[in-house]
Amino acid sequence: MKVRETAENTRRMEMCPSFETCDAPKCPLDELYDVRVFIAGDKRCIAERPTRLALGAGLPHKGLFPREYAAVVRFHGSWEAYLEHLAVKASEKGAIA
Repeated sequence: MKVRETAENTRRMEMCPSFETCDAPKCPLDELYDVRVFIAGDKRCIAERPTRLALGAGLPHKGLFPREYAAVVRFHGSWEAYLEHLAVKASEKGAIA
C-alpha cells in the first residue's frame, strides 16, 4: 500500500497552534498517523484536545489519539452518542448562563 502526503493534510497540521514548536513524529491531526513511527523518547503531541477535535473532525479518529477515540466510543457507545452528549452539555451550559 502506497501512501502519500497531501496538501490538505499538511494544511490541517499547520493550522494547529502548536505546529511551530511541536516535534512529535505522530500527530493525531495527520491522516497518515497509523503509518508514522514512534520511537521511545520521541516527543508527544502537545495540542489540547479541543483543538485536535476541531481540526481533526474529518479524520478517522477525529483528531484524537487512537486510545482516546476508543475510550470515548467505549464509554458512550458510539461517536454519534458522544456528539449528542456534547450538544446536551452545551445547551445546558447555555441555559445556565
